[in-house]
Amino acid sequence: MYYIVNINKKRNRTKVSKEKEGVIIKAIIFSRWFEPTDELKNFCKSIGYNTNDYSFDFNLMFDQRVVRFCESKLSNLWNEQVYKGRKSDKFRIGFAGAGYIRNIDTTKKWRLKYNKVDAPIIDYVEVWCNEYGYLIVKPI
Repeated sequence: MYYIVNINKKRNRTKVSKEKEGVIIKAIIFSRWFEPTDELKNFCKSIGYNTNDYSFDFNLMFDQRVVRFCESKLSNLWNEQVYKGRKSDKFRIGFAGAGYIRNIDTTKKWRLKYNKVDAPIIDYVEVWCNEYGYLIVKPI
């Protein structure tokens, strides 16, 4: 952690403020269409998760036990290593969505965007509300 020190010479005071240091956490981001394999479902149940919505369960996605489990079973897809979802004929690729390993700075505000093949992109943003309550989101 580092500090920024401002010295006000007129009043002979020193003001010290803490700057947040970036905290990068590895997470597995499941795509919107992800359907878990039985193996992943059983593993998640064994560590206390009982969810059907893997793409919005952020506790599960940031749990390092789940990340390590999925990392040990990665496959190639579009020049990227992914955790494949359940086999399915509904999807052109032969399985229902994927989990993507991403490093995320949790000290910043971020949102998920998706590229043309539904792979998640971490988009760091500034967020504020104007005097009328309108929400403004600006990419950094």
